[in-house]
Amino acid sequence: MLKLKLNMKAKFVVCIALLCTQMILKAQRPEKIYSITKVPKDGDYYEEQSRLWDKEIEKNSKNADAWFNYYRATRYSLICSKSDTSKGKDRFKSLNNIVDKMEKAIPNSFEFNYLKWANSGNDLSKMSFLEKAHQLKPEREECLVDFVSAYELMLNEEKRNEYAKKWFETGKVSPGYLNYNYNVLQSLEPNAILLTVGDNDSYPIWILQAAMGIRPDVQLINLNMLYMDDYYAKLASKIGFQKLDLKQVSRDEYSKKIIESIAKNSSNRKVYAALTVDEAFTKDIADKLFLVGLAYEYSVKDFDNIALLKKNMEKNFELDYLQQSFYLDESAASINLANANYLLPMITLLQHYQLSGEIEKSNYWKNKIIMVANKSQQLESIKEYIQE
Repeated sequence: MLKLKLNMKAKFVVCIALLCTQMILKAQRPEKIYSITKVPKDGDYYEEQSRLWDKEIEKNSKNADAWFNYYRATRYSLICSKSDTSKGKDRFKSLNNIVDKMEKAIPNSFEFNYLKWANSGNDLSKMSFLEKAHQLKPEREECLVDFVSAYELMLNEEKRNEYAKKWFETGKVSPGYLNYNYNVLQSLEPNAILLTVGDNDSYPIWILQAAMGIRPDVQLINLNMLYMDDYYAKLASKIGFQKLDLKQVSRDEYSKKIIESIAKNSSNRKVYAALTVDEAFTKDIADKLFLVGLAYEYSVKDFDNIALLKKNMEKNFELDYLQQSFYLDESAASINLANANYLLPMITLLQHYQLSGEIEKSNYWKNKIIMVANKSQQLESIKEYIQE
């Protein structure tokens, strides 16, 4: 009996050892690196994947897929780094070495040509590399994305819309972000100017406008794209607002002044900041920003924004997708986090209906808040705001 127990114990130890070995091997396997805007991971993950893909390149320097994933992992590790304070093009100077090595190893590949362009920081003089990459692999989504931004920088709306439509037709655009940004657009008055800062609050809007004809009256301005000086100058002239001199104004000063500068446009178009816009742009003018949905309306005069918020949220928004999506969405984890932006307008309406004693409506919004907060892992942080 004792011998049987010892044998069973030995087998158990062996099984545990094999399981641990398998887990370590799995953890050390290089994985495809998806766009950080679709499938965000933490910095440690990207650092580890950068190391693993580098090892794959050591095995075979002609492995174009390894180079592509190595570059992406390394780039995203820089983006996630808390110690990295560099901005704009400077942030990715360290990646030039990777691209230079790719040029020697795989110069005629899609991967080299695309990353030569991508690492340029939207340098339009390097656009021939993007065009060559697209010729080599016209089915690749990445090129279509970058054509949209490149033609926006040229203020070539016709070409921008052409590639936005092509991207939409691939079927790879996130349904969640299209729904989210549809509601952003429904927050705005006609002929509005909408300020955004990133990919997921800009590209889907251009797609909605180009591919579906939704709110083409809205002028989108990505505040981070204004660091491209030539684009900034042309856009300021087109819309009619004063351009801040980026050579004379610090990044902090730019952030503080840019919204008010655009709001003084000569056409008197209303200006809105998407809820995704960084606090650096909004904190100094918070008293002039009024919540009207998934955007703040800039106004120097007070107005009844609750009435507008109710109209937009209850009549103009499409919210069914928050509860159930019937489409595969690679950005599911990302959009669940983005949907946390609904919590502020929803809580505002909840508190309004609680004060006015409208129980049915307050319960409706409370249930919506709990659903969104659960999916975005924000329930604990907002519990105090939903107590009656």
